[in-house]
Amino acid sequence: MFHKLQDQFDQVVRFVTIKRDVVGNVRQLTAKSHSGRAESFELQIGLEMLIGNCGCKLFEYVGLPCCHLLKVFSKYDILKIPKAFIMTRWTIGANKFSRSYDESQLEGDNLRHALRHTHLSLRASNLFERASKMKESFDFAVLKLYGLESYL
Repeated sequence: MFHKLQDQFDQVVRFVTIKRDVVGNVRQLTAKSHSGRAESFELQIGLEMLIGNCGCKLFEYVGLPCCHLLKVFSKYDILKIPKAFIMTRWTIGANKFSRSYDESQLEGDNLRHALRHTHLSLRASNLFERASKMKESFDFAVLKLYGLESYL
């Protein structure tokens, strides 16, 4: 995902932004290509709340801010990508504690290997997070893991 965002940053130089209108705190702009292509995109950005959208819909479809939005951020000296343009799923640890299944699916005798693996990984990750906070908890968890390994 990092490389896809990097590609968007690389394309910023291909566009120029033209302010069309201001309605309250919302700026309406057009991002036009100056690299020979006849492409342009309509944007709206609220500078106070740092929210907005672009006509290319890359953010809505993929979850990445497009080069047109990045160009607008640059134009208005917004040096950090606003939180509204960072999808939770792209943040560090986004999947750490998520549940992607209903635990009632764990009942029964024909559990798929993938579901068993996902459930064990989630439980282990939660346990490791808690155990890593204190040396005493860490040592206890490691001792129990040795016991579990010898049992399996």
